[in-house]
Amino acid sequence: MTAQSFTSDPVRLARLFETLATQFPMFAPFGAGVAPAAVGAALKTLESRKILEAKGDMYLLTESGRHTCTSAKRTLFNAGDRAQLEEAGKVLDAEVA
Repeated sequence: MTAQSFTSDPVRLARLFETLATQFPMFAPFGAGVAPAAVGAALKTLESRKILEAKGDMYLLTESGRHTCTSAKRTLFNAGDRAQLEEAGKVLDAEVA
């Protein structure tokens, strides 16, 4: 994502991940359904690790969080997966603001 913030609505985010499952093979496991409670718990974990910061009804990606995500993307994913992540990021940018 290029956006610095996104919605904190776990129901909306769960639906978005289910939609990504129909567009990108690496997200296919989400096609079986995403529990909003699991999304909410994941967001709280990222907040506790200072990757995200809650601001009203939005989450902000912290500077250290962006660095962590960029580093992990380069380390954990192959070129094909990174391409999918980049395209999925464009979808997220358009949908979660």
